[in-house]
Amino acid sequence: MTRALTALARWQTARPWAFVAAAIAITLGSAPLVASLTLNSDLIALLPENVQAVRDLHAIQARFTAPQSFSLLVWSDDAEGRKRFVEDLAPRLLELEDQGVLAVDFTVGHYGDFVQEHRHLYLPYDDLVEARDALERLRDYEACRANPFCVLLDDEPPSIEDQLAEHEGQAQRDNYLTHRYPDGLYRHPDGQSVAVFVRTDIRGGAQDRVLALIAAVEGVVDSMDRDAYPPDIRVEYGGAVLEMNEEQQSVARAAAWATVITLGLVMLAVFVFYRRGRAIVLLPLGLVPAVALTFAFAELFVDYLNASSAFLSSIVIGNGVNSHIIWLARYFERRRAGEAPGDAVRSAHLGTWTATLAAAGAAGIAYASLTVTDFRAFRDFGIIGGVGMILCWAASLLFTPVLACLWDRWRPIVADGPEPAKAKANLYGRVLSKLALGSPRVVLAITALLCVASVWAIQGWVRDDPTEYDFRNLQSQRPDGPLQRINARIGRSVFESTHGSALAVMAAGPADAVSVREQLEATAREHPHVLGAIRDVNHLLPSDQARKLPVLREVRDLMLELRRHADAPTQARIDRELPPEDLRELVAEDLPEQIARPFIERDGTRGSIVYVEHGEGRSQSDGRYLVEWTEAVRAPRNLDGSPVAVAGTVPVMADLVSAIRTDGPKAVALSFFATVLLLVVTFGSMRARVLTLASHLVGIVWMVALMAALGMKVNFLNFVALPITFGNGVDYGVNVMRRYLDERPGKTAREAADAAIRETGGAVTLCSLTTIIGYMALYTSPNQAVNSFGAAMSISEITCVAAAVIALPAALAISERRS
Repeated sequence: MTRALTALARWQTARPWAFVAAAIAITLGSAPLVASLTLNSDLIALLPENVQAVRDLHAIQARFTAPQSFSLLVWSDDAEGRKRFVEDLAPRLLELEDQGVLAVDFTVGHYGDFVQEHRHLYLPYDDLVEARDALERLRDYEACRANPFCVLLDDEPPSIEDQLAEHEGQAQRDNYLTHRYPDGLYRHPDGQSVAVFVRTDIRGGAQDRVLALIAAVEGVVDSMDRDAYPPDIRVEYGGAVLEMNEEQQSVARAAAWATVITLGLVMLAVFVFYRRGRAIVLLPLGLVPAVALTFAFAELFVDYLNASSAFLSSIVIGNGVNSHIIWLARYFERRRAGEAPGDAVRSAHLGTWTATLAAAGAAGIAYASLTVTDFRAFRDFGIIGGVGMILCWAASLLFTPVLACLWDRWRPIVADGPEPAKAKANLYGRVLSKLALGSPRVVLAITALLCVASVWAIQGWVRDDPTEYDFRNLQSQRPDGPLQRINARIGRSVFESTHGSALAVMAAGPADAVSVREQLEATAREHPHVLGAIRDVNHLLPSDQARKLPVLREVRDLMLELRRHADAPTQARIDRELPPEDLRELVAEDLPEQIARPFIERDGTRGSIVYVEHGEGRSQSDGRYLVEWTEAVRAPRNLDGSPVAVAGTVPVMADLVSAIRTDGPKAVALSFFATVLLLVVTFGSMRARVLTLASHLVGIVWMVALMAALGMKVNFLNFVALPITFGNGVDYGVNVMRRYLDERPGKTAREAADAAIRETGGAVTLCSLTTIIGYMALYTSPNQAVNSFGAAMSISEITCVAAAVIALPAALAISERRS
């Protein structure tokens, strides 16, 4: 390897512009792929295809349109004018098929007409029996009154006119939909606004289609002739489509800001450390090809970024710059010592490649360990992060040295003598050396005490279950704006099954759906606070039809008998209210398509789906309840014993909780064993391996204990911090140990440890600082789960670098004395 690196240094010194051309070619070649890399902020994008929530969603989408809603809230004090506006607007919105509009849902009026047409079947059974008995008494009374020999002993029963008036409109009043919406529109309880739902098949990730739909709907609304309607008509927009758009834009803005802030703060830290302006130019230019190629790779092999991987640009920069910092620190050191640029490049290559490769390899393996999980949020993060670490390391050997040489030709570094060079040893190194080696036994005693306290804190934390179940702490945290206010109002205007927040349960067929509904109703009776209202297509049909039909036939016959005794106006009224002769039991296929649409499959089959609302008084932000709700809804079986499919946001969140428990330990175990293997390969000495690993484990124990002390909870994103820390955190111990071994020949252990910490400790600390900056930049995201990941990783950086630059050098000095 020495020969290869010597040759590389010679080529870089002799033909620097060839390497620059290669860097430019890589960057420009990657640019189109990076530009086409999209963002999908949908929660489904975090889960793999084999998770039940995703499988169920695909199964339901194959049979149902499973639309999202773009909602409109129409305001006016003039109810009639508002109704005319909505009725004129809806057909025009329905013409937007090219923008993905499947349907426009604005009224239950079709259902009201249907209920009116079949009003006799919608009357309650007990009321029908009561009406029949009253008609029988009236018939007997009229017959007795017509018979001169009959003596009337009872009071005169209500006339048929009174009985007809009593039941007139009762079907409309008793039906839950027509009673809730008397004018047929989705009116808010305060009567000031109505909701219109534009149904579309657009989901998260299709940002171009989302923006096109928003523009098209707003264009249709703006084109309405406002002079034909009340002057106070106004329209506000909400619904899932706008929520997706807002979340998508928020994540994209936050990711961009995170990258910019990371670059700015990293360059500031680099300038303070090196005190050379050239460093803040060389490092970012050396990183550009590697970062560009990383995200070009992501476009080819990952397809899109999700809510967790969207922020990897700042992480790759903050973490990937470490090998560049170590290389540049060694190059500056050798140039100050008087070596020529070519010799300094060779010395930097030979002096850093093992440690930086081991560190980058450990970080890459830590990221790659996430790819063995089924959880897509972990897997994508691991693929991009792992590739990014290796590419950034390669760039530190290929491109940063060339840029350093070219700058040296323009502005050569002035060599210092041995004493001035020592005097110029960085401040970080001098402070760290004093902390670690001033009283190494005291340092190790404090380290041991902290480890004991940490283990005690961790066991209590684990015993109490540190999983984050309050999903409000995982959502995007924004002040309540117009969209949140509008959606809340729309939610109060309709039932959950209309608004889209209910769970959709798909059975194998209509007969299976009846059985599934009965099983769910049984569960609701046993556990009344787990499941809320349960609705299937039969809830739109009259109940007890088989019992009602014989009674209605008797009512018809009685009304025809009484018609003979009525005057002409009453006869006309009887004719209007008379149950039809061909009265039959209604089925799902009789319902108007507009109202039955949520229950209609692509092939026209009706009645295979059941909607289940959440339990009264239960919060949809409670992770434990969401798991309980999901399990209860998934429990029913079809008639053949096969499971049902359940779709909705809730199963996705429930499966995210399960993924932490199943996939997290696998990633941690693989990352740990990979790190151990890497240390075995990197160091030939067992003592070096054990001490480096021990200092790393100390840092991880401190990290978890600090998370416990701060009351942090584990969620689907910050759990990634643990496997990543096994790779990222060992970086610092590896570099300190590697420099110690290089300095050891001809020096005492204390002198070698002092030299290592003075020369490498500062660079290692800077590496940690740049990485922390990358993670802290995640606080630009409004999403609290992303924030918690940044916090966990920042904690891990602080504890691991402290163990590497303070505890490890102290242990080296003490262990050598004993030897």
